[in-house]
Amino acid sequence: MLLSVSLCVVLNIFCIRRVIGKRVILRAGMCAELFKRSIEDPNNRTTSWSLTIGRRDCSICNSQDTTPSWLVTKPIPAADSKRIHVSVTMYRSECASCKNQDITVYILHKALTTDESEAARILKRLRMVVKLSNKKDHTITTHDFSFESKASTFSIVFLSAGSCTLIRNITVSYFICEKNTSSLTNLPRTVAPANGLQRVNFSCPEKSDGGTYGLCSSEGIWKIPSPCTCQEGYSLNREGKCIECQGIWYKDIAENGRCIPCPKNSGFSGEKSMCMCKTGFYRFQEENHTQPCHGTTNPPGKTNPSKRNTGNNVGLVIGISVAVNVVVLAIVSLLVYCFWTRKQNNADYAEPIIELRDIPNPGNVYEEPEKTPQLGRNPQQNRELPPAPDEEGIYEEPAQYAQLANSKREPIDDNYQGLLAHRTKNEYVEENYAPPKLEYVTVK
Repeated sequence: MLLSVSLCVVLNIFCIRRVIGKRVILRAGMCAELFKRSIEDPNNRTTSWSLTIGRRDCSICNSQDTTPSWLVTKPIPAADSKRIHVSVTMYRSECASCKNQDITVYILHKALTTDESEAARILKRLRMVVKLSNKKDHTITTHDFSFESKASTFSIVFLSAGSCTLIRNITVSYFICEKNTSSLTNLPRTVAPANGLQRVNFSCPEKSDGGTYGLCSSEGIWKIPSPCTCQEGYSLNREGKCIECQGIWYKDIAENGRCIPCPKNSGFSGEKSMCMCKTGFYRFQEENHTQPCHGTTNPPGKTNPSKRNTGNNVGLVIGISVAVNVVVLAIVSLLVYCFWTRKQNNADYAEPIIELRDIPNPGNVYEEPEKTPQLGRNPQQNRELPPAPDEEGIYEEPAQYAQLANSKREPIDDNYQGLLAHRTKNEYVEENYAPPKLEYVTVK
């Protein structure tokens, strides 16, 4: 019981209360003490069971054949048991090589006649309970088995058919669920059932609540799904009764624990399940009955001291939620403003002013020499102008110049056409050449 309760406390988990039962011994001792007789078929004789020197163990050494030989114990009273548990200690005896090392167990519920032929006939019709095997290395082995009790007395029958076996101890018992009065429970002594669980009803004492039954298992273990517990305002004393909390002490939950003192400036006006503030003292809205009372006159947000405040933190949660939403909205707005400002700056950006002569050779109009020639002095040293296009030739505009609007490129065309009008094919300029006036144009 203590081990089960301690395990529940250490693991700190929910578990059904388990109370270990008791084993009632019906017979226990050496095999020689329970030995009654050995029976063989008179028509087929073989080695029989016998007692060892010192009359402590039962042995057989049947190395010649596999003819059956039965060992029958004395009658054993079943008492009020419903299931019998048997423990047998046995090992392989040191004799010649045997053909079969198994021992078959039967249960006899009535007395045998003295006639061996009739007794052998009855034993052959018994129903097998279990088969026990010896180890080859002569190791002592304990075998446990059980069977349902069907009569007031019974005998255990061991059958050997060609084995070398020595039986030392035999223990016969049954389980009961002992009387249990722990934790306000009142369960009587109950014989364990043959199988499963047996329900036993009980009543919780005054000022306690809980389950109304216990379960006795076939192993003699009480299982109490819902033990009795003292009500609020009551604690469990040493006599196993629920008594009211004494003085200015209270208990606000239904359990078998102790009462605790009331907080400062609080007391009772009725049941001792909750401490209320005294006259002139109050608790704030966020405080409950487990906290001390304050002496402030007409404090803001005072609450009824006799009720628990279950929603005191709702306002705080709402305030935090609003603050978080405001911060998130501010961050999003800042990101949108930065994006919009950057887009506007890109739209207002102006390309630098480009001179026409900076445009790479627009239509072979003019190529500036590496050094300025002395025009008019040596016509042979003057740079030859590109040939004028044929009348039906097509003037190929450079890419940047072609992108200009017509209204902005007319002055440039006039200068260009005027230049072409003063020269002919294979003709050189003999006078100083004044380059046409170029207009600066902004390309967007």
